[in-house]
Amino acid sequence: MANFKNRKFLLLLMLSAAVFFLRVFLPLNVWCIALISAFLALAFFAIGGGFARKAASIVFALFTLASVIAPFLYGTAVLARAQEAISFVSRGEAETVAVVQEVRFRTAYSSSYIIKVREIGGETADIRAILELERSSFFEYGDIITFSAALEETREEEAFLRAEKIFVRAVADDAVRIGEEKTGILHRISVVNQNMAERMVNLMGRDAGGFCAAIILGNKSYVDSEIKLNFSRAGISHLLALSGLHLSVLAGALDMILRGLTKKKTRGIILIISCFAFAIFTGLSASVLRASVMLAFVFAADIFGEENDSLTALFAAVWVILIFSGNAVYDVGFQLSAAATLGIIIVRPACDALFAKWKRPRKNKLLGAIRAVVKYFYGIFTMSAAAIIF
Repeated sequence: MANFKNRKFLLLLMLSAAVFFLRVFLPLNVWCIALISAFLALAFFAIGGGFARKAASIVFALFTLASVIAPFLYGTAVLARAQEAISFVSRGEAETVAVVQEVRFRTAYSSSYIIKVREIGGETADIRAILELERSSFFEYGDIITFSAALEETREEEAFLRAEKIFVRAVADDAVRIGEEKTGILHRISVVNQNMAERMVNLMGRDAGGFCAAIILGNKSYVDSEIKLNFSRAGISHLLALSGLHLSVLAGALDMILRGLTKKKTRGIILIISCFAFAIFTGLSASVLRASVMLAFVFAADIFGEENDSLTALFAAVWVILIFSGNAVYDVGFQLSAAATLGIIIVRPACDALFAKWKRPRKNKLLGAIRAVVKYFYGIFTMSAAAIIF
């Protein structure tokens, strides 16, 4: 308990995340969730109590209360946004105006897009949807289109779309381009990302270039469907999706390059900015944003000469992601990424302490070499096992 009393920020982050997940996921009424949240608040306050000064206890109590109320209201807002989208389902076929936000796929016979709906049957709307066209089309990011269709709720097997704030779909024969909305920083980033992906494909070929674009830029539009299937069958499809692994490798390489060129504080600042710039450039996926925040904690601790607290960094990353997009709670990739990291943080130190009981032999060099090899593979195994179990 004493350890937790010295990590009050971690307690507040854990409390906020717990209340938010309860509000979004549990099929209970508001009062039941409120009672559970109040119980959690009292429990976390008791764990983090023990202040010498009364004023400090009052401040911590206020922060504890805020850590319950804010995520409770935020979770309510996330649910309300979903209901707003679903409310358009029962209105039948109507003329719809939308902006293309992403090209899902194009084939010789059909095409699919993620769109931002602006208007439905003359009524203003602000929802995201999947548009499936029963013929091939060539719309791009930022195109304003119009089509006639009835919205329907996404099927259960496509619940992962909720992570992208998509709760409805439209199926239409065709759509007509009526204008464009190609302004703003997000569009420019998207264009640069696409141009770099095309450059890689031109230099290295379709297969190699598409693979590099996927693991460096997060752009999988040039990865052949057969390659995706082969990666899936081999159980390594996660390599095509940007994650903390990719960012850690890139950040480590940049750190090594900067070590001989800049001072420690300057290097740390450059690395923090680079991590978040990479996250924005590659689409702010939950796993990359989590890794960015956690690496930022590591570099910031190095700048200020403090010890990094991985557990606090993880929960801070969780909340940064939820603040950017509350719907990330539906993202299985985000859930698995956070859980696996939590497993590594909790289990790895205990495993290392267990291995430390095997003292390093000082005189027998052969036995020392064997111990070093065993320690290396033991570390890989325990880290992987912890991640998989969690």
